[in-house]
Amino acid sequence: MIKIPTKLITLSALIAAQCALSIVWAATPGRVVVANRTSGTLSIIDENTDTLIRNVSVAGKFARPPEPMYVNYSAKYNRLLVNDRANKQIIALDADTYHIINAVPAGKGAFHMWTDGVGKQTWSVNDVDKTFTVINPGTLQVLKTIPIPADLKEKGGKPHDILLDKAGKWAITTIVGVGAATDPDYVVQYSTKTFKEIARKEVGKDPHVGVLNDGKLLFVPTQNASKVYVMDPNKKLALLKTLDIPGAHGAAWTPNGHFFYTSNLPKAAAADGNKDMLWAINTQTQEIAGSTAFPSLEGLQPAHNLTINADGSKLYLTHSGHEPGSVEGDVTVYTISDSSPIPVFTGKAIGVGLNPFGIGYIPPHK
Repeated sequence: MIKIPTKLITLSALIAAQCALSIVWAATPGRVVVANRTSGTLSIIDENTDTLIRNVSVAGKFARPPEPMYVNYSAKYNRLLVNDRANKQIIALDADTYHIINAVPAGKGAFHMWTDGVGKQTWSVNDVDKTFTVINPGTLQVLKTIPIPADLKEKGGKPHDILLDKAGKWAITTIVGVGAATDPDYVVQYSTKTFKEIARKEVGKDPHVGVLNDGKLLFVPTQNASKVYVMDPNKKLALLKTLDIPGAHGAAWTPNGHFFYTSNLPKAAAADGNKDMLWAINTQTQEIAGSTAFPSLEGLQPAHNLTINADGSKLYLTHSGHEPGSVEGDVTVYTISDSSPIPVFTGKAIGVGLNPFGIGYIPPHK
């Protein structure tokens, strides 16, 4: 922080100091935000230094200690949206002060959530109620509560992952646990205008979803099937390609859409024995670009969720779960680029809250 000397200074020096101060504020770095499920906190990380800025409690006058699962950033309102499984609600915070603005009732079993890029809708999964809660991230009003498809519910299915395209035209969710272990799970697409199902596709067990910023390609990592499905979300989820990636779980993509990333949560092995942790896919060729081994750090938990910064130069990964007696979890940091897309571990494991789960990103702004 810049301090102005208490002694008399010249007008020109004062102007210079004020200009310097404005430059500091204009250079506010991007921040990585981690939802710590067991700690009931958010961890805020400075992307320039890859250091922890602070841990923020999301506890309020709630019935139970909060259980934050996932966190989204709404640029239109400069807000963080956090779904709280313990209290059946979505918590909205100011993204700069981290003060709680309000909490919106949701269903039982909050899990994944997603906010569109235009500030119209936030969808949160309720895997106990087997519904989706849709809210307006600005007014914080509930727009709709949507049950999962009745036929999939009858087969034991429940909602898990969710995303919306940046334009906010449609939502895509995964329905897991459908039928027997040998039966497929499903990806289901909804209109955000009518809230009706518009497409569905069978996939392998335990699917997650990620869509490129231009909305042209959908990637579906399936952990138990060890495959990533590539689909066209604008053509009824038409299947374009299937890639073999062990334990594929979680989704992140570069801002320019050139590469897609997924993790190997259970440390499953490929046919050739490869048990690497992070995998990169070239979205233009729809081929595997390469993979990164698990860092040899003592006590590091399984690889889980990912996010990428605004210029596509860094990837951040949560390691979820914790050992007995632990007081913090870890986020590991990797460098990436179009010329070197395979993640390279920077050697940094940032200590955050206990059981870091969802992870999001706030771009630099004034």
